[in-house]
Amino acid sequence: YPWAGLDENYCRNFGDFRAWCFNEDGDFEYCDVSLCNSCSGSDPQTCGCTSLRQQDYRGTINTTLSGKACLRWDNNNYTAVDYPWAGLDENYCRNFGDFRAWCFNEDGDFEYCDVSLCNSCSGSDPQTCGCTSLRQQDYRGTINTTLSGKACLRWDNNNYTAVDYPWAGLD
Repeated sequence: YPWAGLDENYCRNFGDFRAWCFNEDGDFEYCDVSLCNSCSGSDPQTCGCTSLRQQDYRGTINTTLSGKACLRWDNNNYTAVDYPWAGLDENYCRNFGDFRAWCFNEDGDFEYCDVSLCNSCSGSDPQTCGCTSLRQQDYRGTINTTLSGKACLRWDNNNYTAVDYPWAGLD
């Protein structure tokens, strides 16, 4: 992971949803790294802003990643009356609390939708926050605590060593 910046015990991401580390108990845990909230030039009719986890998306895509049709929101006890800010129209993919736009598929199961991500992160500072559209893979700051407040272990304590990953900056 030459681009991952696996220095010291600082939170990093090289393949997950957001910056993470192994906590003091040796367990994988997400870190308390701020999200850079920039989404200039996005169009909520065609894509969902990644920094908003696609909560701004108001287009008409109504199929899941696996190609299944979405059920109407009111068929699943989700209504515009109960969630007036969520844009629960027809059977269109929406997000009001998860990682990205989703719906209940034709089988009644929760599934993410095939909504494009608006990939804008202009003006972000990788020393202070991680760009959401990059899943915080650009973060190079010094935060070394998890969301629960536990200290992160050094990367070389978890088989991520400079010998094994000479291009990863594990000095």
